[in-house]
Amino acid sequence: MIKTVKSIVNIITMEQSRYMLWAQIKVIGFVRILKIIAALLTSKNFIKALIYKRETTVSHVLSVLWSNLGSKTAIISDGKSYSFLEFKERVFRAGNSLNALGIKPHEKIAVMLYNSNEYMEIMFASSITGCPNPAVNWHLNEDDIVVAVNRSKAVAFVFDHTAIEKIVKIREKLTSVKQYIMVGGSEKLALENDFFFYESMLKKAQTTLPKGKFIVALNPYTGGTTGAPKSINYYDAFSTLFGTAENAPRVSILEFIELLIKQFSMLYYLNGHKINDIRSLVIAPIYHAGALVGILPFFLGGTLVMMKKFDSEKVLEIIDKENISWIFAVPTIMQRIIALDDKIKSKYDLSSLKTLISAAAPCPLEVKQKINDLFLKQGADGFVFHEYYGAAETGMITLLQPDDYKNNTKRLASVGKIRCGELKVLNIDGKECEINEKGRIHNRSMMTVILNYQGAGEKLKEVLFIIDGQEYYDDGLIGYLDEDNFLYLTGREKELIIMGGVNVYPAELEEKIVNHEKVIDVAVIGIPDSDLGEIVHAEVQLEKGAGLTEKELLKHCEKEGLFGFKLPKSIKFVDELPRHIDGKLMKREVKDKYWKNVKQIG
Repeated sequence: MIKTVKSIVNIITMEQSRYMLWAQIKVIGFVRILKIIAALLTSKNFIKALIYKRETTVSHVLSVLWSNLGSKTAIISDGKSYSFLEFKERVFRAGNSLNALGIKPHEKIAVMLYNSNEYMEIMFASSITGCPNPAVNWHLNEDDIVVAVNRSKAVAFVFDHTAIEKIVKIREKLTSVKQYIMVGGSEKLALENDFFFYESMLKKAQTTLPKGKFIVALNPYTGGTTGAPKSINYYDAFSTLFGTAENAPRVSILEFIELLIKQFSMLYYLNGHKINDIRSLVIAPIYHAGALVGILPFFLGGTLVMMKKFDSEKVLEIIDKENISWIFAVPTIMQRIIALDDKIKSKYDLSSLKTLISAAAPCPLEVKQKINDLFLKQGADGFVFHEYYGAAETGMITLLQPDDYKNNTKRLASVGKIRCGELKVLNIDGKECEINEKGRIHNRSMMTVILNYQGAGEKLKEVLFIIDGQEYYDDGLIGYLDEDNFLYLTGREKELIIMGGVNVYPAELEEKIVNHEKVIDVAVIGIPDSDLGEIVHAEVQLEKGAGLTEKELLKHCEKEGLFGFKLPKSIKFVDELPRHIDGKLMKREVKDKYWKNVKQIG
C-alpha cells in the first residue's frame, strides 16, 4: 500500500506530468476542452459506453472532438482540403465498410499507402473497429512485402493503385490476406482484379459510429535496412489504458502510466504549448515510426498538410503558403533543402515555422547549424531545430530543444537530454559508465515494457536485458552522457570496423566528411583486406556539378581532426548513395558489393 501511494505521488509530482497536461491544454484550447467535456457529459451514448462498454469511450471522445472542431481544416491532401466534420464522416464510412467485410477486432489490416487523407482515414477507422495496421513500406521489394505481411497475419491489405502490378504478382503468396482494398485509380481496374475500390466502399457505407473495441492502430515495422522488417505492437502499448490490449505490460499499471506520461511530455518539449494552431507538414512516409511525430498534432486538433513525394523546393513553398509551424524532417531532407540555390531559398517566407524535429539517422552538426541559419534568415523568430533519440521499439528517449543549446553550443552536438524515457550507458563489464565514458546504450520506455515482434517473437531475447531488476532495450548503439544527462552518439556496434584489431566507428568519420561544403552524403564501411582483415572505405556523394579529389578530401579530414587509422584508406565518389527518404542509409547495399564474394569463399 505504501509503495502504491509513493508511486502515485511520484507520478503527480513529476515535471513531465505538469508539462504534458499544460501542453495539451494549450494545443486543444481550454475553452474547447470545456465544450468537449460538456458535450460528453450530456451524451447518452458516451455515458452508456463509460458504464457498460469502456472499450468504446475513446471512439465517442473522437466523435465529439471532431464535431467540435467542425469546419476547421483537418487535412490537405493532393490539393484538396478536408474539414474535421468531413474527415469524421469519411472515417465512420471507412469503419463501417471494414465491419461489412467481416473484419473482427484484433484482426490486422496491412496498409501500403503514400501520405494522404486516405492513410489517416484508414488508421482511425481501424482504431475505432479495433484492427491494428501493419504499415508496409512501399519501397520494399516483392519478397520483403510477402514476409512483412505474412508475419503480421493481416486479413486485409489496403494499397495504392500504383502498386497494383506488384500486388497481383505476389497475391498467391500472401497466405493470410482475404480482402484487398485499392485506393486511387479507377473502379474498373479494381474490379477487374477482384479488389474492392475504396471510394465506392465509402459511398455505400453509413456515417454512424462503427462497431468495435478502440485501439490505437499504429503498427510500424523495423529492421528493413538490414533484413526483412519486423512488425512492432504499438497498438498494445497505446491500448493498455483502454482495456483493449492483447498483451499486458511487463510492469505494474502505475509504472506503465509513469512511462506513458514521460513519453507524451514530448509535446511540451517540442514547443507544442507555444503554438496556437499547429499546422504540420508531413514529409517523411507515415509507415516510418519516426514520422509519427509529424502527425502527432492531429490527435489534438492540429492540421496536417500531406506531401506524397518529397521535393526540396516544394517543402519551402508549402511552409510559406500554408503557414506551417511543425515538421518532422530526417537529416537527408534537411541536407537537400540546404543544398538548394540561395536564390531559390530566398524566395520563401519561413517565419511560421516553430518546430523542426529530426531523428531516424545521425544529423551532422553542420546541418543543424545551417538549417537554423536558413530559417532565421527567412523570418523565423528563433532556432527551430529539435532532435530526439529513440528507436521504433522505444519511442522517444532523449529530446533536444533550442533552449538547451542557444547558450551552450556544445550541446548542439548531442541528441538531447533524457526526458521521455529512461536510459543507461553500460561499459563492457555491464556497469554504468562514468560521465563522458563511452558505452552501450540501453533504453526503457512505455513501448519497451510491452514490446513484442509479431511473427518474430524470438528476436526479443536478442534485444531485451535485465538491468538492476528492470527490463531495458539494447539497439546496439554506442555513446556517452555528459554531466547534465545529455546523450552523445558515437557509433553503432554492428557497423564497427575492426582494422588490424583497432576499432573504428563509421559515424565519427561520416560526420567529419559530410562537413565538407561539396559533400552531400557519405557512407563509411569496412571492406576486405588480406593484411588487416578490413580497412576503412568511404563512398562519397558530391553536390551536383562539384569536383573533389581524394587528396583534397583527405586534407579536409585531417583539418577536421581525423588522423592515422581514422582516415579512410580508400575513397570512391558515387552519383548517389542508396538512402530512403525516411533517412535510412542502406549500408547493406553498399557493403554487399565488396563482401559478397568474400562471404561465398568463407
